[in-house]
Amino acid sequence: MSSCADAAKRADYGCIGKNSECVNSMSSAYGYVCRCNDGYNGNPYLPNGCMAPRMRFAAGVLLSMGVGIARRLRAREVKKVREYFFKQNRGLLLQQLVDKDIAERMIFNLEELEKATNKFDEARILGGGGHGMVYKGILSDQHVVAIKKSRVVI
Repeated sequence: MSSCADAAKRADYGCIGKNSECVNSMSSAYGYVCRCNDGYNGNPYLPNGCMAPRMRFAAGVLLSMGVGIARRLRAREVKKVREYFFKQNRGLLLQQLVDKDIAERMIFNLEELEKATNKFDEARILGGGGHGMVYKGILSDQHVVAIKKSRVVI
């Protein structure tokens, strides 16, 4: 067992924390313990381990702000990726159609599509590809259209 004075001379001295002090102790295996100075809290065995309560609060606020900024940056990045894929997949064309109220005539529910293609009758198949079959459809206003039935459902 060694006292604080003896321990301070050794390389494995534990009280390296700023704002910490060494206290002689008979119950410790080393003969001393480290504790934070009055008005400070934390781990006296770590460099800068003892901090004033308002420093801890400031550190918490800074950490929270950092997390908030990181989340906003990530959300902005996700939004940019979505916009990129929207443009890449011809979303602008659909957006223009929606803005012109033309899309109302071009977006149909499944019942209307089944009626137009006679329940996707094989006699109405125009062709197909890797992503689905194309059927001839006759809408209720007698317009003839091509309707693609996708094999891939998202």
